[in-house]
Amino acid sequence: MALRRELSGLILFLTLLFGFMLGYRPLSVPDEGRYAEIPREMVVRGDYLTPRLNGVKYFEKPPLMYWMEAGMIKVFGLSEGVLRLLPAFLGILGCIWIFLVARLLSGREEAWSSAIILATCALYYTHTRLLILDLGVTVFLSLALFCFLLATQATSRKSQNGWLAGFYIGSALAVLTKGIIGVVIPGMILLLWTIPWKRWSYLKLAFKPWGILLFFIISAPWHILVSLKNPEFPHFYFIHEHFTRFTTTEHGRFKPWWFFLPILAAGLFPWISFLPQAIHRGSKKLSKEVFQFIGVWVGFVFIFFSVSNSKLIPYILPVFPPLALLMGVYIGNFWRENRNSPGLVWGVQIFRMLCVLMLLALPVVLYTQELLEIAELRPFLWLFALTLLAATLCPGFFVSRGRVKPTLVSIAAASITLFILLNAAWPMLENRSIKPLALKVQELRTPEDKIICYEKYYQDLPVYLNQTVMVAGWNGELAFGMKQEDTTSWMISHKKFWEIWQGQQKVYAFLPKSAFENLRARGHQMILIQQTPRDVLVTNHPF
Repeated sequence: MALRRELSGLILFLTLLFGFMLGYRPLSVPDEGRYAEIPREMVVRGDYLTPRLNGVKYFEKPPLMYWMEAGMIKVFGLSEGVLRLLPAFLGILGCIWIFLVARLLSGREEAWSSAIILATCALYYTHTRLLILDLGVTVFLSLALFCFLLATQATSRKSQNGWLAGFYIGSALAVLTKGIIGVVIPGMILLLWTIPWKRWSYLKLAFKPWGILLFFIISAPWHILVSLKNPEFPHFYFIHEHFTRFTTTEHGRFKPWWFFLPILAAGLFPWISFLPQAIHRGSKKLSKEVFQFIGVWVGFVFIFFSVSNSKLIPYILPVFPPLALLMGVYIGNFWRENRNSPGLVWGVQIFRMLCVLMLLALPVVLYTQELLEIAELRPFLWLFALTLLAATLCPGFFVSRGRVKPTLVSIAAASITLFILLNAAWPMLENRSIKPLALKVQELRTPEDKIICYEKYYQDLPVYLNQTVMVAGWNGELAFGMKQEDTTSWMISHKKFWEIWQGQQKVYAFLPKSAFENLRARGHQMILIQQTPRDVLVTNHPF
């Protein structure tokens, strides 16, 4: 009963934290637009086998997140808030799971600390508000790996098999979320954890025949069916999207080997200052096996993506659950005992120093980015500065008086306030969304009018218009799909665009501002309707 009450309280807190202002800002581009449009088309077409982006076959990722998003759209409709329900829900699941794992491995206070730390880490919180795949694969990898760890600690065959079922299911769901890394990452971590220490009995648990069968029952059917319907799928998906992406710079995502070091430090804010102490204390507080498991998990994921020739910020997210557990065990102990220690004091002082540096950097950023010129942004900037000032003063005040709980609460509260302020101000800082122009064309258009994107595919436009759009003179990431079937009726050439433009039918065109200025300089007649800092909406006939 006590556990049920605690879980209810945790779920309420997480729902408020992740659900607040969920639909406030426009879709981020390109990712949110892309991962909203694919499930939207699944719902419209009724085809849940072959993913399509703007009507073109799109095989870069498996379909689990698309399926779940499609379900959200069918039940609740199409809006920014609905589209982000899934990442918020997955974020809640991830925190609940880390709570349960920490409670089983350590204790009540450690469980609460681990869940709150994970929820309030900057990178994790950000991804509960972004419709991309990385939070999903993080949650499922966390399910798989912690279930395997708990299986090795089980005291009965029944409980061990239950945890192993979670391991195989979690791995299969990770594969259906982001491909073969869903099995490569857990597999390599288990090998690195078992073989050097000759834990052969543990290694055998990963090769249970019934578990392997369960894994393939979940993960294989879609891969088989989509391959039968689309013979081009296996080579593109397994070779191009996995092997080539990892080993070459073809995808244009090359970064230096140290790329994830600052990402990890910033993403763990505000708790990064406690990580060294947590590592030292965790080696004493956790069992040797558990501590080594966490170390192998974090080390392998970090090195795996660091040596890859394709790097993006979210790739490092799978290390956050084990690091949150490690820091939760460290901080939870202080919460229980409610006493200071040199490590805790040093962590608080470093946190305060980081806040001071951010406070000093704020005027520089405002000046160099000309943000003070945005009148609507000024109240948020003042509130942001005041929050940083409070984050500098309050934890120092409490820790100097030995009041551990208020110290930790003030750090968490400061980070939550900063996140909310950034979320509220983000629409004024982000100018890539096509939403203002999409709303304008929705107001003006008739069913007979044509809508065309010129030399650019706006990932969020089909979502806001609730339809696929014509695209002229561009292919980009859709190049492969355009070769597999005839898409020339809506993925058109420059020549076809000008034929349509000079006809009698009314056309609304979206294009980058630079392209518009270039075309106008060359004498092309385009009637400007509305513009954003980056893009314009034009038409070919007067109103």
